[in-house]
Amino acid sequence: MTLKKNKKLLLVITAVLISLLMPACGEPWDLYETAAKKFDNAEGIIIRFSSGLTVSEGVTEAKSSFEGEMKINHGQDGYSMSLTGELVISPDEGGRAVEVKAYYQNGRYYSQMAGSKYYTDLSWEEVLEQVGLCTFASALTREDFQAISTDDSGEDTTVEYVISPEKAVKIYGLAGRWERFSNQGSKENVISLREVTGKVVLDGSEPESQSFLITGTVIDGDRVRNVTNTIFNEFELYSDPVKVDIPDASGFTELER
Repeated sequence: MTLKKNKKLLLVITAVLISLLMPACGEPWDLYETAAKKFDNAEGIIIRFSSGLTVSEGVTEAKSSFEGEMKINHGQDGYSMSLTGELVISPDEGGRAVEVKAYYQNGRYYSQMAGSKYYTDLSWEEVLEQVGLCTFASALTREDFQAISTDDSGEDTTVEYVISPEKAVKIYGLAGRWERFSNQGSKENVISLREVTGKVVLDGSEPESQSFLITGTVIDGDRVRNVTNTIFNEFELYSDPVKVDIPDASGFTELER
């Protein structure tokens, strides 16, 4: 091989290496936005999720945990989803475990928990209010972050951030979860988010995981409850659909909206 051909081959190899390294470079928000698009554009997604909720009122403290797996398909016919998880009340004390299942296909959402089986017609956006905390927070925009930075010191790139509390409701499912929690008391409850921090671990330009630490209060008259919510989701993205099992609807009762 001639020297000229050697130089040409070296240039090609260098260009390929640069293109492989590029996704890990750039401004923190650009990396986050690219990861969000990768998540939204994947045809098949498998998510392993875990979260913890701690509620304290004076010297009283209650805890719960929720973990499991969710599968999502996004194709020409819209979205389909299956979720299986386990909710544990008082996990530090051995706890009481409750199996939770949810499914979505053709605009119909199925919910199965503690022996009850219901279905209702929902849009995908409405489904995200139910299970969105197990997905990627791709609705956030640059203006929603109080601070955002990257850490390239490890094998993967990490994007760390602080989200404005008033913008945190754009995290899929956060508003729905906190509203459901607050409505266990008076409907006059006031929800106040205090701090929302998180990070995304990237494999190239794809999101490997996303985590959040969310703190706030629920105020009901003179009653103040402090809430801490931790969330950790691991992602596997595919260019083809994954297997999503939808149950027989005959075993479910329609839930009036």
